[in-house]
Parts: sequence; C-alpha cells; structure tokens
Amino acid sequence: MKTLSKPSDNLGGMLRLWAVPPSCVVSLSGRTLQLTGLDDITQIYLTAESASADCLMKRSEAGLFYDIAVRGFSPRIREEAGLLFGDMAGHDFVVVLLDGNGQFLVAGTRDEPLHFSFSAKTGMSVSDRNGYDITFERNCTTPVVQISDPF
Repeated sequence: MKTLSKPSDNLGGMLRLWAVPPSCVVSLSGRTLQLTGLDDITQIYLTAESASADCLMKRSEAGLFYDIAVRGFSPRIREEAGLLFGDMAGHDFVVVLLDGNGQFLVAGTRDEPLHFSFSAKTGMSVSDRNGYDITFERNCTTPVVQISDPF
C-alpha cells in the first residue's frame, strides 16, 4: 500500500527568489543543482505574501508538459529596480525559490529556462501597491522540483 502521511508542518509562501542565468547552471541531478558561481545570480526581494509558484501538468499530442509560472511583487518604483528589471527583460532564467518550510525549489532547467517579464504599477490611493509585478514563465518538460541548498 502507498501512503502519503500528514507533514509535521506546512508553512506556505515563498520567502526568497534567485534568478540564475542558464549559463551558470552546470547540472541539475536529483536534488542537486550545481552552479558555476554566484557572481551572475540575482537575488530579488519580494514583498511578503506576494509571490507564488505554479506548476500545472498538462497533456498535449506530444505528451505531458508543465505550465510553470513564478510571480511576485517587488515594492516601490525606483531607479535601481527599474534598471535591473529592464536589463533582465526578455532574458531567460532558472529560478531558485526558498519557501516557508525552508525547502529550496528550482523552476526551469538549463535547457528550458523561464522567460522573465515585468510591469511597473501604482494605484490611485495611498493604500494601493507601488512597485513591480515580475513573472518568470514557460512550458517545460520538467516540473518544479525540490533541491538541497544550492548556495
């Protein structure tokens, strides 16, 4: 009999996000993501409880694939963030996530990196959010997987 037991804890939410250029990925094997170094990796601050990672399995005539989307909100429209996101726009990344359970996850692979896009937004009232919606997305043959700490 196969059994899936209740976990001892379950703290949802994405706490941190790193955008890794595919050229920095040496390999992804099992639970190990091996990187060439950290110099070209970008850690992005996201507002608490603003980020999500979705991995939806779908079927096509070619077989199974995963519709992956990682989204988040980086607060305050500012020159530093605008320049960074402008440089990242249109490029592809492997995304490393840290969730509330202390688990590292990786979305995308060296051969199937996620495409980055962003938009700046502010609202009409003081309570509206001001900042950047960021998205990494792609259809992949590999789902989001749990890995050991790659850093």
